[in-house]
Amino acid sequence: MDYIKLSNRFWKLHKEAAFSTAEIALYFHLLSICNELTWKNPFQQSNVLLCASLGLSEKTLIAARAKLQTSGLLAFVPGHKRTPTTYRLAGHAALFSLEDTLENALENFQSKLQPIRELTPPDSASQLPNTLENVASSINQTSSVVENQTSRVGACEGQVSSLPESPSPGAPSPRCAAPSSPASPAARGVAAKLAAHWKITELRNARRWGQLVSFCRALDEAGQLAYLDQQFAAYAAHRQLRGISSHGLDTYLGHEQSLGPDGMPYADGAWTEKDWAAELADERHRQQQRPGATPALATKASASPSKQQSWD
Repeated sequence: MDYIKLSNRFWKLHKEAAFSTAEIALYFHLLSICNELTWKNPFQQSNVLLCASLGLSEKTLIAARAKLQTSGLLAFVPGHKRTPTTYRLAGHAALFSLEDTLENALENFQSKLQPIRELTPPDSASQLPNTLENVASSINQTSSVVENQTSRVGACEGQVSSLPESPSPGAPSPRCAAPSSPASPAARGVAAKLAAHWKITELRNARRWGQLVSFCRALDEAGQLAYLDQQFAAYAAHRQLRGISSHGLDTYLGHEQSLGPDGMPYADGAWTEKDWAAELADERHRQQQRPGATPALATKASASPSKQQSWD
């Protein structure tokens, strides 16, 4: 197995899947463990140890590894009682090994091609290049077949469920999660506003940017993107008017698994804990009622930028 290849494959999938912070942390933690175990695959890790290492709840851990499995990045068999969960990165490691073997063989073959030509007798030199090039072409075609099969395995892997977690009595049967759709331009636009507020850039902090895109996409799919945009604008103005810093990003967003009465995700985030438009109006009214206050005071916040924590 190859750490760089697996890492590049993850970030390639991340462009469409927009993995959450927990999913990114879990995958690279498991990748690091596999590397430390000299690429022992499969390997075992307990939920307790992973939760402690990553600072995740068990519910978040289970959801994160399920998303990674449906994306074709890993497969797992849940543990029972004192038996830890068994993880297998990239699903079918044999295909990766075969692909690596073919690539190495091709590189070695091409590096030795020129010396062989130079040592070939003149009378057979005209025939040798064609023969060698045919062999190289065959190796290239075989490598392409392996690459295509690897992609098909990764896609199919998300449709095959491993042994399920022990369900509670009366709980519905688990279903494979549908692949995440790309964020709409509107969702990415709102994500860009939040990123500017918390000083996050896509190039310098891809993980945080992906977290924001995933957040906005989920609310867009729930029909709450306009509400989020309104809430954020009022929230930012309210914090500036009061001269106080914003919440930490994780606290502001909340958790996707936390649903409101109408099924809206991220219902535990600070972004929706109050009616920020009403809070802003109340704060402007209070400041206008203070002795010596001027009408300009209500809009003072728009002229002075607030200090925010940078996530770069």
